[in-house]
Amino acid sequence: MGGSVVAQGAGLRRGQPGPMSYLVRDGNAIALEDGWPTEADIGRVVLLPGGEAGILKRWWHADDKIEWRWQVEFYNHR
Repeated sequence: MGGSVVAQGAGLRRGQPGPMSYLVRDGNAIALEDGWPTEADIGRVVLLPGGEAGILKRWWHADDKIEWRWQVEFYNHR
């Protein structure tokens, strides 16, 4: 398998509290965005605190953001 690097991120750090982070590509750069998902984020790949990536399937949070519920799908293949 061959390939080439199309984008890179360096020194990525969380910028605000929130339950998840997103990697966002802008040209050949990768940025890290943190925050609270909206309906527009359903289907998006999200990073969990341990570094695993999954697809956001469902999301809900209380207006005061003291509780939330989410469903994330993980898939692996060898």
